[in-house]
Amino acid sequence: MSGAATSGGLKQRPLNAAPRRRFDFKHASVSLLWFGVVPAALAGAAAYLLASSAPPADGSPFEAWLQDQVVLVSLVAFVASASILRYWKTSLPPKHFWNEATATSGASDWRSLVSSAGWVIAAAAAALGLRAFVAEPAKVRSISMLPTLSPSDLLLVSKWSRRTASVRGTSLPERGRVILLDTPDPAIGELEPALFKRVVGLPGDVLSVEQGAPVINGWRVPRCPVGLVSFDLAALDASTGGGLAVEWLGDETYLTLMDGTPSPEPRKSYTVRAGEVWVLGDNRNRSSDSRNWFGGEGGGVPLESVKGYPTWSLLNTLGGVKLRVARVRVPELPPKGEHLSAELAACLAKKPDRTTPPSPK
Repeated sequence: MSGAATSGGLKQRPLNAAPRRRFDFKHASVSLLWFGVVPAALAGAAAYLLASSAPPADGSPFEAWLQDQVVLVSLVAFVASASILRYWKTSLPPKHFWNEATATSGASDWRSLVSSAGWVIAAAAAALGLRAFVAEPAKVRSISMLPTLSPSDLLLVSKWSRRTASVRGTSLPERGRVILLDTPDPAIGELEPALFKRVVGLPGDVLSVEQGAPVINGWRVPRCPVGLVSFDLAALDASTGGGLAVEWLGDETYLTLMDGTPSPEPRKSYTVRAGEVWVLGDNRNRSSDSRNWFGGEGGGVPLESVKGYPTWSLLNTLGGVKLRVARVRVPELPPKGEHLSAELAACLAKKPDRTTPPSPK
């Protein structure tokens, strides 16, 4: 019989079947090194250099856009480097592992290049899709959110939670939450097209500010002074400092900073309109926000301008550039503020009974 024979109920391999190829551990290990580990290292290096670079001093829109495309650059760098290494694999050490018979040439070379280009395009499309609908990395570009966020910090911003909230009919951001938003004031939009700010007021609220502290519907947001602290801003090659304080708003507990400069308090109270929120920076004396936008008149942020919620810190630049994955919503002292640990703990232990404002009258 030319087919498979049976003996004792067990199937026999056909006599004319090709021999099974044994798994070559050494070949697989070398392939993983050159086509996996090395491209991943190159992609990681490209992402790190891009993320840790200082914000463009001249406000270049393209450079600012490119610095935000960390995932896109990483994926393209990985696929491109892996494709190039695979194309030239017969030149890679150790050469005796590569079968010269499989080396591409002629038309195969072009097919390989076209395939590589296709993978690069697919990787770019996947990165753009993730950025548009699920999450995007975004870089902090100013000191307005110190001490919570520092310039050149890289954050992962969730867009999925924003979209699902809209589907559930709860599109309003939570009071006290940090958001990424498109700048509503055209006067500063060209310099900082996207900003991180903290939501303070919701539709119907009447807002004012007294010595840097927000007042919502006549209710002053509770705060507890912690002490004086300084910050080394590696990305700006500069330092700043001021008085730290804990604030409680809604479900959020966070730190604010007040230096000696005059606070940009609004000229008058502001009533938040339907379909918008009112925001502040945590660095109260150094933030352009709802208090002073639109020529000093102040104003809210339309809900359609809210891009998402920063959930994770991926790269931290406070006190020196370093990789760090951490939750954004956890208050912590800067490196030069460790002497205030006891004071911070004492403030956190004094959480007030009420952290939400009364309804507007």
